[in-house]
Amino acid sequence: AAILSALGSTFGIVIGLDFSISVILSAAVAIGYTALGGLWAVALTDVIQLSLLFLGLGIILPFIIDSSGGLSVTWSAYSAKWGESASFFPSEKALGSSYWVWWDYAFLLVFGGIPWHSYFQRVLAAKTDKAAVNFSVIAGFVCLFAAVPPVIIGMVGGVTDWTSFGGPPENSLNILPYVMKYLTPTAIATVGLGAVATAVMSSVDSSMLSAASMSAWNIYRPLIEPTISKEKLNRLIKIFVWANGILATMIAL
Repeated sequence: AAILSALGSTFGIVIGLDFSISVILSAAVAIGYTALGGLWAVALTDVIQLSLLFLGLGIILPFIIDSSGGLSVTWSAYSAKWGESASFFPSEKALGSSYWVWWDYAFLLVFGGIPWHSYFQRVLAAKTDKAAVNFSVIAGFVCLFAAVPPVIIGMVGGVTDWTSFGGPPENSLNILPYVMKYLTPTAIATVGLGAVATAVMSSVDSSMLSAASMSAWNIYRPLIEPTISKEKLNRLIKIFVWANGILATMIAL
């Protein structure tokens, strides 16, 4: 639901598409191919989506950096504005009441979370132990690499003087679409919007499938019907995909 909300606000700001329409359309597409194709559909589309994500972020990044006067200028302005908060490990004094929340998010990103079952699902679906290990290690480096553009975009958005653009973003959710809309050419912003859309689809379909799998395998099967056939269980997972997707869409709206 949170990811769908981010996509809805991005479409609304960059191209003026209604928030509700953006959420419903993107959710319908993701739910449809996830329910029809299962893990194969999710895995195959993820390859395309991640390629488009890196391409889109790679294209918009030079324009964003140029608009702020370069990385060194951006970092100097960011450090001056945020003080001690602009460090690798912010102090409790700098973060105040958000200090332990910051560490909570940090540990979740570093070690993963049991509710975010997508990673475990991919590991268990790997053909060999070696493949699971190799992909996990590679993915760790890819995640580090993929985190760089969002950090730079956030820094640029945090130091930009938005008064000449009609005022600052209403909240942190709108920083990305504001940066794309006002600090890059229209054509480049459209490419960036595509990158955001593919990233959202990649996360949404994995989340829905893993939630549906756990609902069927870990709750329904052991508690309600232990002798359920594989065919019936597969049908049940598809139903749970639709149910989870619809609920997430309603929460996002």
